[in-house]
Amino acid sequence: MGLAEKDKYIAEVLRSIPELSRAALSWLPLSGGITNENFLVTVGQKKLVLRLGGRQTELLGINRIFESETIKLTSALGISPRVIFADANKGILLSQYVEGRTLSPEWCLEEEVFQRIARTIRRLHEIPFVPGRFCVFKTVRDYHKLCLARKGNPLPADFSVALAMLSKIEEALSRETALVPCHNDLLSSNFIDDGKHLWLLDWEYAGMGDLFFDLGNFAAHQELSEPLCLKLLGLYFGTVSDKRHAHFQLMFAVSDMREAMWGFSQSLLSTIDFDYVGYGNKYYQRFMLKISQPGFKDWLKGLG
Repeated sequence: MGLAEKDKYIAEVLRSIPELSRAALSWLPLSGGITNENFLVTVGQKKLVLRLGGRQTELLGINRIFESETIKLTSALGISPRVIFADANKGILLSQYVEGRTLSPEWCLEEEVFQRIARTIRRLHEIPFVPGRFCVFKTVRDYHKLCLARKGNPLPADFSVALAMLSKIEEALSRETALVPCHNDLLSSNFIDDGKHLWLLDWEYAGMGDLFFDLGNFAAHQELSEPLCLKLLGLYFGTVSDKRHAHFQLMFAVSDMREAMWGFSQSLLSTIDFDYVGYGNKYYQRFMLKISQPGFKDWLKGLG
């Protein structure tokens, strides 16, 4: 879709929303998205964010109906920005624009921010229920099938080794998982700090899942050191047992594997100009390095 066609489509989308049908509108693209397209929409003195869903995102495990319902729940609790309009069938989402700083991995490590992130994750996990189910092991298997079924399969030559280790991790965790509402994509850029409140964005992969995946996913994306990992667990739980630490470390590794497979899959699906294969290889190598660490077998045994 060319620029003129895209502008026409955005205008049609915005005009279809009753409260915007006669308003003076303007919009600018927002940078940073590698799944969807995002736009800053100005309506008089008000600012909104329009999200247009990416191509074939259902193949990435994204359920737009579940996403829309989850955002309504979390926005009502002040965890995510308020939803103005959602069309799950078209992947369209219009939400409140939050003035503040989008966090970076470095800003996440600021003492006050780090503590607020831990509290925000804990608060999310205390919600009784969100729709959908997220199982990272199923997600990786689905991505694997997608890659095998398409031309240009980018998987590394030693991928069978990684899959075998993933199965061992899944078996070790099979008796340890209690389901809670999870975000499952805790990049630093999915947090916005308005100076008083921390907001959590992008709920595409949210669902009932393993709380340790959220914690490990956040730690992996921010590349937390071992002392900071223990600090995160301490802020979340109060006390850190060997079993909790082992569960966390295994999910830290699995988060990198999911990220790798997401990148490989997107290289076969997305039309966005981004090096998805390079992204996938980066996280794949991180997973392989993690499982080669001397303590990894102890983490597996720690859950036996």
